[in-house]
Amino acid sequence: RLPAPFRGDYAVAVAVAVAALGIRGLLDPFLGDGVPFMISIFAVMTVSTTIGFYPTLLALAIGMVGTKYFFLPPRGELWSDDPNMLVAFAMYVTCGVVFAGFGSRLRAVRGRSDRHRQELVEQRQLARDAALNLRPKEVELVESPALFAQMVELMPMLVWMTDPDGKTRFFNRRWYQ
Repeated sequence: RLPAPFRGDYAVAVAVAVAALGIRGLLDPFLGDGVPFMISIFAVMTVSTTIGFYPTLLALAIGMVGTKYFFLPPRGELWSDDPNMLVAFAMYVTCGVVFAGFGSRLRAVRGRSDRHRQELVEQRQLARDAALNLRPKEVELVESPALFAQMVELMPMLVWMTDPDGKTRFFNRRWYQ
């Protein structure tokens, strides 16, 4: 027995496939026997990109049986010896299985992308929080002359300070080395 979420996926796949057959029925006066699987293949593509692989196969089967029974000659029968119909069935099934595979891969990539996006949002929030926590320490460092002087003396770069007139007031040890 399938868990409830999976039953829902299959129910949606059945509903989409049946809706496609209904739309095909409404368009039957205009389409006739031409492009018999057009609407059903759109249903298969929709299910493959939104639900999953196995529900797509179910929609594919419903579309194939329903299209043959309702829209292909001889109507009302599930089998045809017409070689053209057999080729159409083979093409429909092949395309449907390919769409099911691509759709499942697309859903997997989307899932990974969503997880990575969420990780980036969390990392950005952590970085923002860390930056906010550093501000008081930065103010403390600048406002404490002894701590500031010690930090400047230990820097491996050249550090100097000038007054507003441009006169140099301080050079660190590195300057003299």
